[in-house]
Amino acid sequence: MNSITYIETTSTAEAAAKMVADTTIATCRAGQLELRIWANRRAVTRIDLIPSRPDNGSVTAYRNKDNGDITTEYKDNTATPAALAVRQLDEYFSGARRVFDFPIELYGTPFRLRVWRALTTIGYGEIMSYGELARRIGQPKAARAVGGAAHNNPVPIAVPCHRLVGSDGSLTGFACGTDTKAYLLRLEAETAAMQG
Repeated sequence: MNSITYIETTSTAEAAAKMVADTTIATCRAGQLELRIWANRRAVTRIDLIPSRPDNGSVTAYRNKDNGDITTEYKDNTATPAALAVRQLDEYFSGARRVFDFPIELYGTPFRLRVWRALTTIGYGEIMSYGELARRIGQPKAARAVGGAAHNNPVPIAVPCHRLVGSDGSLTGFACGTDTKAYLLRLEAETAAMQG
């Protein structure tokens, strides 16, 4: 299971500022997606899912914490949190990994952290309704708020917000689009069926 550190903040602005401090950005292709992985020296802080473009190779960018400038390098340091995430996400998309253990830091309000923590309890290949997750965290009338927290999940796939569906099983809402959500759910269902 992921080594997830939950860091409470008073606002989303404070969370965003902490998340980008001293950040490394790595990109890679995975299935139908391009992944942009943000990490500091300790952990992954964000994963962006982007529709695939032609392969331009892997690039790592470093944000200078003093002046905010970004410099780019074309080399791989396999010991960094971003490199661990790249490797494990590649294994996920190839069907060889169901659980992630790269380090993650999540910055958010107490409610968002509670939702994100609960998302990690939804098993590979399983789905759950927003309402069911709201009940699981002890706030049965907060299905919409759960959806908002899931929409703002900074580390999709590893914190599996794509496994949330509408009460009727429909693929409602996903920050990366419902086509991407359908793709991820189909990938997990097919892998689970093949591996038993």
